[in-house]
Amino acid sequence: MINNKISFVEKLIKDYPKKRSFLPKEYNKIYKNFCLYARSDKGYVKKIFKKFTNWMHLKVSDNEKFKILEYGSGNLNHLQFEKYLIYDVVEPTKYLFESSTKKNLINQYYQFLEEIPNDNRYDKIISIATLEHLINLPYDLAKLSLMLNKNGKFKHSIPSEGSFLWFISSRYISGTNFFLRFRLNFDTLLRHEHVNSAKEIEQLISFFFKKVKIKRFPLPFFHLSIFTYLEASSINKDNVNLFLSKYTKNYIKEDFEY
Repeated sequence: MINNKISFVEKLIKDYPKKRSFLPKEYNKIYKNFCLYARSDKGYVKKIFKKFTNWMHLKVSDNEKFKILEYGSGNLNHLQFEKYLIYDVVEPTKYLFESSTKKNLINQYYQFLEEIPNDNRYDKIISIATLEHLINLPYDLAKLSLMLNKNGKFKHSIPSEGSFLWFISSRYISGTNFFLRFRLNFDTLLRHEHVNSAKEIEQLISFFFKKVKIKRFPLPFFHLSIFTYLEASSINKDNVNLFLSKYTKNYIKEDFEY
């Protein structure tokens, strides 16, 4: 068991931080507009697709009031789904946070993970469509897990990246909409953005936590799902500490300010 843990950690160290694919100049020019558009309700396709993406928000939300940290909060489009005592956020893309009309409701804004005080503890740590973007994913998950209270909830919704249904929807629905709006190939942007598959994310969370629940939408089979929800509890501190003790590479900051 010990040897298996070490070999898995060594694989993580080798694979991360991941490198993004090259993004051509024409994509850099529209990147900010795309990010703002992607988090808006503009257009018929966006309004229709919102009925599906709301599943990710609803799975993460609770009726109880908690001290919450949202990782990768964007323009705070999840805030409306939560009841909370305190709501802190991490968002490296500053213009997304600044574009929100709800930013005055936030207790504390952090641009980067390492800005959070080491003694901060949360009842719930969440993200919606964020983990697939993170080039430092295992480091981020390990550090975030240490910020949970003893009975804290670790709840994340992600696209089912790698599934057949996700491929179809991203290629022919999101891809067509993106091409009509920007006259560019969506696959190029997606390869740059999504550096982690759903299976990689599931494997990592299962390594750092003893209890993990997984649900999928619209059907409970991976290849027939578009979105995946992961709920983790009972941190595996041995695995977290083992990884952090061996992960010696510098944390790479990304702010996506194209």
